[in-house]
Parts: sequence; structure tokens; C-alpha cells
Amino acid sequence: YSIAQKVQLLIRWDYFKPDSQIGLDNKLIILGSNFWPTEVVKFQINYLINPDDSKFEHHQLLIISQLAF
Repeated sequence: YSIAQKVQLLIRWDYFKPDSQIGLDNKLIILGSNFWPTEVVKFQINYLINPDDSKFEHHQLLIISQLAF
């Protein structure tokens, strides 16, 4: 969802079930934001929550920056 021309918010449910491994399902709730301060720079902040183990100490915060040239 775009809240401004250079800012997006997202909520995503991610699920992956590999064919070869039984019981290794991967589920995530992802809350994030994308921000473009210029045409060649992008920042992303993602907060990951595993709904099967939602203890705060197991949450993850990802901060990503990209530079296009």
C-alpha cells in the first residue's frame, strides 16, 4: 500500500513447504516499509514474526539498502 509517492507499507503472509523435508514448513508474518529517498536509493525495513513461535526474542528485524548504478 502506497501512503506517499516514495513510501510503501506492506503486510504479508509467507508460507513455504518443501517437498523433500517433512515437518520443515516455514511460516512468517512480515510487516514492512519501503522508502525511496532518490531514484537510485531504496531502503527497506522488514519485521518478521513466526506465528508458530511468536516469542519476542525470536522476532527478526531486517534493514536493507539498495543503490542502483
